[in-house]
Amino acid sequence: MARPRHIAEFFHPEPENQDDWLASDECKEPEELFPQSRFLLVNPVTELEIPGLLQTMAQTLLSEWQSRVPMHVLSNDVAMLKREVAELRNSAQISLTIQSLVPEAFEIIAPIPVVVRNFDESYVATFFDANVNASGDTDVESVQNLKDMLVASYELLFSHDDDDLGAEMLRKKQVLANFMRPVSE
Repeated sequence: MARPRHIAEFFHPEPENQDDWLASDECKEPEELFPQSRFLLVNPVTELEIPGLLQTMAQTLLSEWQSRVPMHVLSNDVAMLKREVAELRNSAQISLTIQSLVPEAFEIIAPIPVVVRNFDESYVATFFDANVNASGDTDVESVQNLKDMLVASYELLFSHDDDDLGAEMLRKKQVLANFMRPVSE
């Protein structure tokens, strides 16, 4: 028998040779062909019912696929949002001013502007004008470490004469002098 060229030929094939087909009274029932079969044909299907069954099966598969697609799309959206939140968290920054260096024996002449940024799993506090920064495990710790670094930088820079400092160190010394000074006793 030739291969069907169209789905309709599958269900109603035209015989190439009449000798290939059995007469309807010669056809045996499945139970006669397979007497010891392990399957049981509960509801025999007629040839006319097959297209309807295939249509039902196709609709069932389509609705099942459509019900799963939104979940897949939602999963992708959630993963994308998680990545974006992590990126925002890492790129977020806090702007604040240092108003006091207590317990150090320094006073603030002008509030020191500081930017705190999350960097990987730590925080970095930076006073950009003087190019001084410090890190810490938390934002508070990074600011406290920055205060310590400001005091240490001031003490180091003011322990040298201006002539002994390079251009950048002299600039840093002048910036720090505009924002802080030792407390006079």
